[in-house]
Amino acid sequence: MLLKLSRAAFWLAASAAAVALWVPTGRETLLTGVALGASAAAFLLWRNGVRQRTRELALPWQASQASPLGDTALSDAVDLIEHAAAAAPTFEAALHAVARLLKAELGAREVVVREVLEIGPTHASVATLVESQPGLRFDDRRIRVEASALGRCVARQCEDREPGTLAVPIVRDGRVVAALELAGIGIAVEPVALARVLALSRRVLGEWAPKPPPVAVNFDTGARDPGIWLAGDRSGGIA
Repeated sequence: MLLKLSRAAFWLAASAAAVALWVPTGRETLLTGVALGASAAAFLLWRNGVRQRTRELALPWQASQASPLGDTALSDAVDLIEHAAAAAPTFEAALHAVARLLKAELGAREVVVREVLEIGPTHASVATLVESQPGLRFDDRRIRVEASALGRCVARQCEDREPGTLAVPIVRDGRVVAALELAGIGIAVEPVALARVLALSRRVLGEWAPKPPPVAVNFDTGARDPGIWLAGDRSGGIA
């Protein structure tokens, strides 16, 4: 509102200044004064309007206060998730299809699909998958398994969340092969309904996933470590 008043005062000042050039002698002083006064008012209104908008933008984001979504509201999402995963030509395409649906149904600001490359006792290696370029992996990184929702979900093989973020692991043969990261969820969902939708997503994608690479072997003792993948072996990676 203040910014609109500022624009009105500016045009009043401009109009008064223009008319002052053409009026008979003796009145230009009055019109010049009006132009100066309107200019000052326009500046003050503009400055206060900018401050008001800055304060509004600085307010913390709040999720919708509407009633939480339940099983009935998410019943369509269940059918859509199963259909999208079944119709996808590849596991990677299924990951992106389900990620899009979860983003839409939960009102998330963004969703990122990760491929889990290696898992160790303290760190995991992940890469980001790009929907528009199938097969492309970028942003390879090593993360501490206890330092973020993504790391914890990979290490514990269950959903994990922290303020503003939800991480969902995709498990095949007891190993996490991928994960979905949803950020900025803006719709309240009943915990039981949310758990069912996420469990369904994990099940259909876990069934779609290729077999993971073999576990690492300690060649000194012959012991197999199910928590560590063989470095450099991608034979069971996402295709």
